[in-house]
Amino acid sequence: MNDIYKILVAATVGFLLSPLTEILKTLISSRQQKSKLIAKLKTFEIILCRAIRTTTKTIKDRESFIENPEKHLSTAFIIPNFNFPKIDSNIDSAYHMLSSSQRSMLLDLESQGIGIEKHLKKLSNIVEECKSTIYHKVNITKEIKEILEVRDIEKEHFTRALACEKAILYSAACMLATARRIIKNDPKNPNDRDTIKDISDELNIEIDLNWWQSFRNQ
Repeated sequence: MNDIYKILVAATVGFLLSPLTEILKTLISSRQQKSKLIAKLKTFEIILCRAIRTTTKTIKDRESFIENPEKHLSTAFIIPNFNFPKIDSNIDSAYHMLSSSQRSMLLDLESQGIGIEKHLKKLSNIVEECKSTIYHKVNITKEIKEILEVRDIEKEHFTRALACEKAILYSAACMLATARRIIKNDPKNPNDRDTIKDISDELNIEIDLNWWQSFRNQ
């Protein structure tokens, strides 16, 4: 009888602890997913710092080409890498471990990433359009008789490409700041001008704030 009583008590305790065990498992899993999310955001940080450096150099090179093409014919205009790790599943699993500020900033991060993707696609289309236009007018219609006509086509397309690259740089700088605030769980939201200036100083790349009309005369 005593053994039966012990078995019943053990079964009762196990039954009562079962929901608690599931809760603990969920909490542990959420904490692990949050750690993975933060680790991936640190990878975002590395990718964005590199991309900001590359984009800044490309903008300067493109401006130099537009101003004086003949001096910069061998310039390679590099499109930066923005291949970020996937974080959707980590966010879902860690959602209850994130502060309301972190959740809100993750939405900002997604929006900034979409903005970069949109302008990268537009930039790629402009570059391809420039190449195909020159090829068509030189080899198909044979409209172009002088190299200056090629330079005019390049200038027109490169001016549009430059606008895309400046938009990409702006979004990338803001995205970097957002990722860092999520990592630190810092709800403060500095203005974009200060954000870009601080990143310019940190990376020692001399981002010209006059590239954006909204910052001029400030």
